[in-house]
Amino acid sequence: MAENYRKGEQRITLALAKPFKGRRRNLRVLAIKHGVSYDRLRRRSVGKPSKSTRLKTNQTLNPE
Repeated sequence: MAENYRKGEQRITLALAKPFKGRRRNLRVLAIKHGVSYDRLRRRSVGKPSKSTRLKTNQTLNPE
């Protein structure tokens, strides 16, 4: 499962690194072309971090 997630994140990174034609890029076409979810691709394009890089939840205030 984790391996598939990492591969998906790599495909998203590749999709967002591609230059685009015109005034803005068509995320729907990029998502289909690279085999990733449109919603995930859109979230990464606006700067929302992936689950693997965001801050962890339910942590103690003082990690000891």
